[in-house]
Amino acid sequence: MEGSIAKSGPTLTATASSEQLDEGEASHAVDGDDTTFWHTAYGSFVAKYPHTLTLDLGATKKGVRGLTYLPRQDGNTNGQVARYLVETSADGKIWTKATEGTFDKGSSVKTANFKPSTCRYVRLTCLSEQHGQDFASAAEVSVIIAE
Repeated sequence: MEGSIAKSGPTLTATASSEQLDEGEASHAVDGDDTTFWHTAYGSFVAKYPHTLTLDLGATKKGVRGLTYLPRQDGNTNGQVARYLVETSADGKIWTKATEGTFDKGSSVKTANFKPSTCRYVRLTCLSEQHGQDFASAAEVSVIIAE
């Protein structure tokens, strides 16, 4: 894969439309540790689709051309994203569609490539789950930046 991948670190942060406190915070999707994961709320309250995970690159970057999605790696497939939409934004308010599609089942890393963009924010909108549940989860989500 050409390009670098912006992973964890002080410049990459994540927020989500829903997260399970004390286990599945959005920050786990960008912490560089595939044993932790972001998970939408469950239990007495189950957040319904769609779910968003927004990555802040910390500064405007040129050549942002893709996103990688690693499903949770603990053997549990709850929340494994099927249909998705990826959008980019310079300001976190006005969004431009970059790509949409369906990730294959399985625990391997998935890639969503798109036309290079200059942006600060990348938003993954999860539209459905592989087993029809209302959950979404991710061990790691990274941004691909062209070199």
